[in-house]
Amino acid sequence: MSPLHSDPGRDARSSPSVSDSNIVILGGGAIGSIIAAYLAGAVRTATIVDGWGEHVAAINQSGLTVDGVRGVTHAYPHAIGLSDQPMTVVLPVDAIFFACKSQDTRALLAVASTIVSPETVIVSTQNGMNEEILADAFGAEQVVAAVTELGGYLAGPGRVIETRADGGFVIGDWSPTADGRRRARIGALMQRCARTEVSSSIRGLLWSKLWWNCMLNPLTAITGLGQGRVLADRDLRVVAFAIGQEVARTAQTLSIPLEDLKYFGVSPAKLIAAEHRPMPVDAWEEVAERYGDQLDKGTSMARDIGLGRPTEVDSLNGYVADKAGSLSGEAPLNKFVVDIVHAIERGELQQGRETAAPLVELARGTAARD
Repeated sequence: MSPLHSDPGRDARSSPSVSDSNIVILGGGAIGSIIAAYLAGAVRTATIVDGWGEHVAAINQSGLTVDGVRGVTHAYPHAIGLSDQPMTVVLPVDAIFFACKSQDTRALLAVASTIVSPETVIVSTQNGMNEEILADAFGAEQVVAAVTELGGYLAGPGRVIETRADGGFVIGDWSPTADGRRRARIGALMQRCARTEVSSSIRGLLWSKLWWNCMLNPLTAITGLGQGRVLADRDLRVVAFAIGQEVARTAQTLSIPLEDLKYFGVSPAKLIAAEHRPMPVDAWEEVAERYGDQLDKGTSMARDIGLGRPTEVDSLNGYVADKAGSLSGEAPLNKFVVDIVHAIERGELQQGRETAAPLVELARGTAARD
C-alpha cells in the first residue's frame, strides 16, 4: 500500500492544531468507529482502515452513525479497505490510532509504516499491552499510551452503539524520557472525542486494566454469564481473585505498581492487600454490589465467542502467562484460561458455567497453598 496524495499546505515537521490534523484509525470496530465519528468533524481528515468491506462501503456511502449513551452522532470519515490499492491517505499523518484487535496489531504495522513520519503520534486504544509492539516498531518516544474507558459494539455496517456513559481516556507518554510534546498534541485531539486525562503512571494504569480484563473477560466468555453475574458468583470470584493475583505478582516483578481504576471504581492494590486468607472473597462484595445493575452485561471477549470470532485471550491472559514465564515465575490460572477459551473457540468445549469448574478447583487449590 502507498499513500495517494499529500496536503500541499502542510509541512510534515509542523505541529498542527486539532482542526488542521490528519488522523488515521487502524481498525473500524466499536472503539475505532467511535473515535472516528467524534473526530471527523473536528479535524481536517479522518480515515478509517478496516477489513470489513460492508462496513467500509457503508461509511463511504452513507456515513457513520454512533447511537447510545451520548445520543446520536452522524459523521462522514473516509474509509479504506485493507485490500484497497492505492491507500488514499492525506499526508502528513499527525496521529495513527491502533484500534484493532490485539491479534491484528503486528499485521497493521505494515500499513502504519507506509504513512508514518517522525512527527506522527502513535496511539493504542486497545486492550492488552500493544504499546510494547508499537514502541519496538516506531520508537518509544513516538508512542503515547491510552487507557480506554469507552464501550460499545457494532450494530451493523456503518452503525455503532455506544454503551458506557461518561467514559473517556487516560493517556501518558510510553517513554519515561519523552518531552510531553506528543502527549499534549494527542490530548488536545482526543479531548474532542471524550474526556481525556493525563497520567504520569500510565504503565501502572495499563497493567491495572490488564488485571481487570484478565479476570473478567475470559470468565464471561467461558461461562456465558454477564460481568455482574460472574462477580455475584462466590466461586467465580475466587477464580477471578486468583487470576488477578498472578497478574499483580507479574507486575510487581517488573516493579510496576498497580494504579486505581477510578472509572471502574476498583483499587487493585486495596483488594489484593486486604486479602491474606485462603478464600479471598469478602473484599469483593462491594465490587459485586456495584456491578449488580450489570448482571447480564458481557464483554468483548464474550461477544467474540458468540459470533464465532477469535478472541484476544492470547494478548491478555496469554501475555501474562508468557511474561511470568520469562521472569522465572508462573501464572497457571492465566495459562489454563487460555487453554479453555481456545477449546471453546475450536468447538471442543461448550460455553457454560460448568465449563469453569476446573478453574474453580485449581483456584481453590492455589488459594489454599498461598
